[in-house]
Amino acid sequence: MPRRPARRRSPRSGSRYQELLEDGLLADGLQQMRQGEGRPWKQIKTEWGSKNSELTTGED
Repeated sequence: MPRRPARRRSPRSGSRYQELLEDGLLADGLQQMRQGEGRPWKQIKTEWGSKNSELTTGED
């Protein structure tokens, strides 16, 4: 008997596990910020800016 194709989920109906994981990561990040840990925002912004420029240079 052939298998039925898997049902696709809409992007907004993610699994509860994924939501809990993201909430936990967000909470961990906020806790690090409160304690002065983690990477400074300027460093992250600079890194993402350089990654975006690398992506756009090869598109044409």
